[in-house]
Amino acid sequence: MTDLLKLFADKNDITFTKQFNAMLEGMGLLVDHHFSAQGISPLEGLYDGFVPATDIYIEEDNRVIEMEVPGLGKDDVTISVLNGMLKISGEKERTERKETTQNISCEIVSGRFERQFSLDSSEIESADKIFAIFKNGILKVYIPIAKREKEPRNIDIVSEE
Repeated sequence: MTDLLKLFADKNDITFTKQFNAMLEGMGLLVDHHFSAQGISPLEGLYDGFVPATDIYIEEDNRVIEMEVPGLGKDDVTISVLNGMLKISGEKERTERKETTQNISCEIVSGRFERQFSLDSSEIESADKIFAIFKNGILKVYIPIAKREKEPRNIDIVSEE
């Protein structure tokens, strides 16, 4: 696409560049509108799943991973720890509709998801204390973090003379 732009545009012609970019954006909107009106994602089949929205924050002595997974229950989600990685995965089945249904817009996500988060060394040591709470389509995973020293601690040196 940039080769085409270079071929037809003078490097100093800002107007052409803006018009060309506006045309590309308009084409993208047209394609999206065409497919979504038929209930099809233009990327359908390239990725069979979704990526849940996730926030990560510190609360008291825990790193909290908060994930939106509406329409799922606690039995639809799996959380595991292996080799310093916390993995959260699950699957949401697509709602089946009658064959005579004509989709106008399809925005409800379905399919598999998998997210992985690296743990630091103190979190790996306390992996057996990780716990999760699931409520109203929100999954919260609590990862205990080690308390850090507030002031430097002096280390005694022993002489071997």
